[in-house]
Amino acid sequence: MSWPKNKGINRHGKQKRGTAVCSAGKEVSMEKKRNRQKRISKKISKKRNIAAAFILAGMMAVIVMVAVAARTKNGHITGFIQRADYMKGEIEAVSSVDAVYDEETVWQTEEQMLLKESMIEQTEIYEKEKNENAEEEKTGAGTVKAAEIEESLEKEKLGEKEIVKAAAARSKSYKKLDVKCVLQNPELPTGCEITALTIVLNYLGYDVDKLTLADNFLDKGRVGETSPYKAFVGNPRDEDACGAFAPVIVNSAKRYLYSENSDMNVYNVTGADYSELVDYVDNGHPVLVWETMWMSKPHIAAEWNIDGETIVWKSHEHAMVLIGYTADTYIMADPLRGIYEYDKEVVEERYKDMGRQAIVIY
Repeated sequence: MSWPKNKGINRHGKQKRGTAVCSAGKEVSMEKKRNRQKRISKKISKKRNIAAAFILAGMMAVIVMVAVAARTKNGHITGFIQRADYMKGEIEAVSSVDAVYDEETVWQTEEQMLLKESMIEQTEIYEKEKNENAEEEKTGAGTVKAAEIEESLEKEKLGEKEIVKAAAARSKSYKKLDVKCVLQNPELPTGCEITALTIVLNYLGYDVDKLTLADNFLDKGRVGETSPYKAFVGNPRDEDACGAFAPVIVNSAKRYLYSENSDMNVYNVTGADYSELVDYVDNGHPVLVWETMWMSKPHIAAEWNIDGETIVWKSHEHAMVLIGYTADTYIMADPLRGIYEYDKEVVEERYKDMGRQAIVIY
């Protein structure tokens, strides 16, 4: 059996899906197609709008960046120029203070105002002192004041000179002459001066002992009746004797050297600074000096009158020989203690207390 050839009917006699051939079916199909095209067009339009927006935003960003960069660059340059101009103005204002002192326009900053006030104050003080000095010169008071100032400065200079010399002497590190010490005891309990002379003469090569010098070359006088500048007060063999000062020992030394036909000279260097005494030691000359026993502080022990002159005798009077030094001490040949070191400052002080008496032989 054959079926009619109808493309719209399947073998079960039913119409095939989507094959309606009526005019209404055709219109429906066309409407769907148009709607689909509209949707596609909208999508395309939307995508184009988004792309255009991105492009526009990018262009705006580029424009903004260029503008900002240009402004930043111009601002930096402008600020730098302004800062340079400001610094230049500050420098010119400060450096022109002296030149335009009277121009009020220069004094603008707080520091400049303070500087101006200070300069004005100093000028007023100067003018005041100038006027006072002129008035003193008219009355003669200025001359007296100037003389007092000059005298004060001169004293300061002398004091400084002495201090400098003493400091220089103390600053030397070490020196010691090969001197043999002679002790005064027990034979000469008060004979330190003549014993010290014996030490010096022995160092110079003379073979003489302390008793020979004391008995034969030393002038002596009674206690209370003799000046220690002219003779030994008492006898060095006695415990209750006093002693003698530099001129007496100078005479004893000269007398002995004359007896030996020596061409050496005896120098009374009383009044010399200790630095000068150190110089003698540096040159190989021991120095006979007047200090005190054990470097104790002296006091007035006795007074008597000789031909209208008051003789003052200080306790602990003692003579010894300066033979060297260290950084902090002076080395002495002490007739009471042997080779002994004493503090430099104390030695110098006692030397002053006893009248700066010293003797050198060479």
